[in-house]
Amino acid sequence: MTANFLLSTVFTWAGGDVAMVGKPLFDTLFDNTQFLFLRTYVNNLLANETRTTTTLSDVPELSFNVDASQLWLFLFTVQLTSPVAGDIKYTITAPTGATGRFGLLATGTLVTVEQTTFGSAVATNTFGFDEMHLVGGFVINGTNPGAMQLQAAQQAASGTATIYAGSGVLAARLA
Repeated sequence: MTANFLLSTVFTWAGGDVAMVGKPLFDTLFDNTQFLFLRTYVNNLLANETRTTTTLSDVPELSFNVDASQLWLFLFTVQLTSPVAGDIKYTITAPTGATGRFGLLATGTLVTVEQTTFGSAVATNTFGFDEMHLVGGFVINGTNPGAMQLQAAQQAASGTATIYAGSGVLAARLA
C-alpha cells in the first residue's frame, strides 16, 4: 500500500478563515478565490533511505508529476541525520524545458541556498543529530510532461546519512 493522495478538489485562499470539509488530509477551503489550487499532491517516504557518497540520487516516493504548460508550487520536508563531516546536498530534477526556482531552509550553515537551474545542488552543513530540512520552490513546465524528483547525497563522503521514513512532498498546481 502506498501512502500517496491525489486531491483534485478546489482549494482557495485569501487569508480568511479555514473551513474543513469531509475528505481527509488536505480538502480545505478558505473564504475568497484569490488563489486557486487546481490539484494538490501529497506523498511520503515509506522506508528510511541512506546516503554514503557524494553522488546525487533519487529519494523514492519524493516526486510528483507535471504535465505540459503547468505551474506548480512544491515543498519537500526531509527528516534526516548525517555525520557532521558528511553534510548533505539536494537537487530537484525536472522535465526538459522546465524553468523555476528552488531553495533550502535548514538548521545548519547553508552552503548553497537557492538554485534557478533544476539539477544543480543546494547544500547545508549538518550537526550530526536529527534535523528537518525544507526544499521548496516553483516550476513552470514547458512542453514535456515528467516528474519533479528530489535527489540527495552527502557533501563529503563520510559515514552514513539517513533520510527518515515520513519525509514528504506537498505540491500544489496553480495553472
